[in-house]
Amino acid sequence: MSPCPVIPNANTPATSSGAPEAVNDPPLPAVPRDPRGQKLAPALSTGPGHVKETRFGNNEAAPSFLRLGNVAMAEARKGQRATQPTRGALWIIANVLSLPPLYAYWTLSNLFPSWRTLPSWTLRRAVDIKFIRRVMGIAFEANGLTQPDMQHEPTERERAELKSKYGARYVWMEGVDLKEVGEPVRGWADAAGVESARVPAYWVGEEVESAGRRAYSSSEEGHAERSGKAKVMLFFHGGCYITGGAHPSEFTSFAPINSLRHSLTLCATLSVEYRLSSGFPNPARNPFPAALLDAITSFRYLLSLGFKPHEILVCGDSAGGNLAVALVRYLVEVDGAGSGLGGLVLLSPWVDLSHSHEGPESSLVRNYETDYFLPSMTDYGGDVYCDKMSPRNPWISPAAKAPVASVTPNGVAEEDLQEAHFHNWPRTLLIPGGREMLLDESRTLRERMEPDGVPLVYKEWPDAPHEMFCMWFMEPDRTEGIKFVCRWIDGQE
Repeated sequence: MSPCPVIPNANTPATSSGAPEAVNDPPLPAVPRDPRGQKLAPALSTGPGHVKETRFGNNEAAPSFLRLGNVAMAEARKGQRATQPTRGALWIIANVLSLPPLYAYWTLSNLFPSWRTLPSWTLRRAVDIKFIRRVMGIAFEANGLTQPDMQHEPTERERAELKSKYGARYVWMEGVDLKEVGEPVRGWADAAGVESARVPAYWVGEEVESAGRRAYSSSEEGHAERSGKAKVMLFFHGGCYITGGAHPSEFTSFAPINSLRHSLTLCATLSVEYRLSSGFPNPARNPFPAALLDAITSFRYLLSLGFKPHEILVCGDSAGGNLAVALVRYLVEVDGAGSGLGGLVLLSPWVDLSHSHEGPESSLVRNYETDYFLPSMTDYGGDVYCDKMSPRNPWISPAAKAPVASVTPNGVAEEDLQEAHFHNWPRTLLIPGGREMLLDESRTLRERMEPDGVPLVYKEWPDAPHEMFCMWFMEPDRTEGIKFVCRWIDGQE
């Protein structure tokens, strides 16, 4: 099969646009190596009986953001905020009070295009990217990232507001029977102690009770009459598997809601409130494959409404993109329904939880100044999500490069894991930001998909950070991006 159509990125290399090519840090002090050949950060005690080691990879000098943002230090700070409330409260107040003067400083220091990290950026974009990174850092270190209440039953007033304000409905999906889940996922669930659970979701579009059956009559006449609105989007939000939500008010809901507005063939979207993971200083909960079981539940829910696999588009951004890939892998390799899917849409997907792309020339360093992304959040999120699973497992890290050691950072012995393959996968749209820190992961994913014959459209959005579809300051790019996604969904790209 010929290579996928690649839509050229107008970006020139980072050095020609003004972004720093690399961070020149002084060498780190000598750090001992373990028998695996990995360089370890000094073990930090983050609580009674809790010691965490974090690797930097084989670089002799790790970039400063990796040194300061590693999961051990992040967990130590989170633990301090959680166990010393008075000190933690003062820290939060001081950092929140620093935001207005910092915002004013960032505004003044970016007044002219030549002063900005990228001259093509608007003033608002240049300033708000710094602001978002600062706010996210405060929330993360203060252990203040929120997770939805998975047991919450909306009141009648809340349901009425959902309907009137967003045209949405809150639905419950009964958890898939584990006996019906195929291997290897069922075995992983048993080993991790993960059970199936009832899953909440938000439905936007045609009435949920009749959408599948009314829109997709088995008769030739009915199908022809409704063919203009014949698809549903199954959407998974981002948030490093530790935060975020599917509620229509969330930043990540921009993509599914506006896809419904601009597409000629979508009749509804289903945004899934899948289980999020957690770990110290919070209770350890929902490791892999909890979120994948919820994704399988949501797919079967759509089938129960009368939708056919070819009428379902699986979509996800960031961690949600990771989950979307895992679901499609299950449907292709285990369930047998994947090759007949309507399509897979990946927006800035997080597809390497194994840190195999780290390095002084990587996009993690190259695009650090042009993204709001926090490496400490992905370190922590990947750590609690993988738990005792190898992060190099192709179901978890489909873009992971060749292993550098025989033992994972979590202390789990590596299996003989192979690179992910993508035979018989459905048509796929992959859109990373041209200036995001996870860009190299998307490029590796493209390099894996193309030789396996995936009908792939790949577009790096020029000068965009991670998850541009979530950020208000990315207009008009994010609306243009959604229109592009919808043209692809409708078969026009």
